[in-house]
Amino acid sequence: MQHYLFPDNTVFVNFAWVDRLDLLKAYLGGRGRLTEAVSYEVERSKSYVTNLHKVDTAEWFDAVIEFDDGTAIEKIEFIRRRRFGGSETEPLKHLGESQTIYALTAIPEFSSSCIVTDDRAAHALARGLGCRVAHTIDVLRELVAHAEITAQEAFEIYVAMANASPDGRSFLESPTSARDFS
Repeated sequence: MQHYLFPDNTVFVNFAWVDRLDLLKAYLGGRGRLTEAVSYEVERSKSYVTNLHKVDTAEWFDAVIEFDDGTAIEKIEFIRRRRFGGSETEPLKHLGESQTIYALTAIPEFSSSCIVTDDRAAHALARGLGCRVAHTIDVLRELVAHAEITAQEAFEIYVAMANASPDGRSFLESPTSARDFS
């Protein structure tokens, strides 16, 4: 069974802030998948994260996964509202994470896939449901393991990400040196 990688918007933004989307694309290696809500979030984020314009979803991803079936939409909404506390007044909040978790837990083709997120709630829920999970630091470690970058470069990229954005990036792990990427 094919193992796909489902990055969420936080991961795109992390790499965009430091103009290293090339590394995220290398990590995905043609195995990236995207739900319609995450695709929308990436497009919307392009207005305030300049380098995101370098992401061409048609080039990076075979197709955006859409949900038209009423039962799927109900289950996604259940995850969004009951598991993430989403509200009617903010219908897009947590929708990308909910669609991705639904895809990984309900669509057999994606059952061995991985959600890549720095959202604590999404990471915890996906892990609790038995999904494979990763986050930005894991992406950097994988890039080091495949000799795309050195451990020192990974640490420097992490520090740059943490300092780059005006809203302050939040990570699930806080490495203290290049040794944390070896």
